[in-house]
Amino acid sequence: MTASTRPERFESLDGLRGVAALTVVLFHFFSAYVPSLLPEQTDHPWWGTDTPLAVFYNGGFAVSVFFVLSGFVIANSAAARRLPVWFNLCARYVRLALPVLAGTLFGWALLALSPHTVAALKSVENHEWLNWVYDGSEPTVFWAAKDALIGVFVHGSSKFNNVLWTMKIELLGSLAIYLLYGLVATQYRVPTLMIAALASVIALRKPELAAFAIGALIREAYVLNRLSGRWAWPALTFGIVFGAMMEGFGARFGLTISLPRMLALGEPHQLWHVAAAAALVYAVLMSSKLKHMLSTQSARFLGEISFGLYLVHVPLLYTLFVPVYLTARGDTLAMAILFAAFVATSLVAGWLFTRLVDRPTILIIRRARSAIQTPPSTRSRASLRAS
Repeated sequence: MTASTRPERFESLDGLRGVAALTVVLFHFFSAYVPSLLPEQTDHPWWGTDTPLAVFYNGGFAVSVFFVLSGFVIANSAAARRLPVWFNLCARYVRLALPVLAGTLFGWALLALSPHTVAALKSVENHEWLNWVYDGSEPTVFWAAKDALIGVFVHGSSKFNNVLWTMKIELLGSLAIYLLYGLVATQYRVPTLMIAALASVIALRKPELAAFAIGALIREAYVLNRLSGRWAWPALTFGIVFGAMMEGFGARFGLTISLPRMLALGEPHQLWHVAAAAALVYAVLMSSKLKHMLSTQSARFLGEISFGLYLVHVPLLYTLFVPVYLTARGDTLAMAILFAAFVATSLVAGWLFTRLVDRPTILIIRRARSAIQTPPSTRSRASLRAS
């Protein structure tokens, strides 16, 4: 494949993904150890929850950003490469399944080594988030492997590592984009994406799936030079304000007005979060200042390790760090030190995961892609020369 046919690399979008991953890390730290900050965990959350400050730890909004970014990046890849549809579908499963397998086994191992920490955490912070974790009775490692390779993508949940609920949506959304780009003629691509987005919202009532089509539509508009930079900062403002709204925002301000959940302000992964995520992606694409900020070395590092960071941070929270939390609980300085130690450990673990699992997975797919793209006659001549 020549350089001209390779998909463009959007470093600023990598940086945005990294920031979103760090946002999820903060959200889960608060979920486990400071639930009073989150409306998902308490009826009387901290006042800052209902201000734009919440955008820095609103994990539900960050997941919507992931989905829109996936739609954009996968569409960009699918449009640039001429590969059989079946290969793209299989490669996407492998791209997700191998890291998910490693992340699940990581969670299983930590739970096996720390069988009583979840119960200890529940004794002082007994909230719904902890009900999605095995509590001293986790199945065998073989069951964990089966759960990772099949169960996560079928049921959309895992009690070994509860962040894996997103993987079913990620797989379905990305496969749909690959199918669309592989089977629909270029001139019909945009209207088909629009129909797919509307169908996801109206028929399936799944705005999180519409996020993939919306991300692909942003990509189409970008490559056709149909996006104007004049609205970048208003879009950023919209993304921050509506992306900061957390679960129950509308109800807390008396704005329910008998709206369906999909339209209610602040509801995770619903229409307002998806719209805010799309606005944020557009703003980053069209603002040179935002591009520069999110293309720095630190932002690109976060982007590079974002998948690994996402997969490893939660098991640490309900195993290794629980004894430290039980000691630090109630002490502001000790909690601040715990927070810094947890973030640093998660970053290191995410970096190791990227080197040991994520990069090798990408390499496997690249080698398979090269084999598919190499003409049979070329492979035969190379084999003869080698012999």
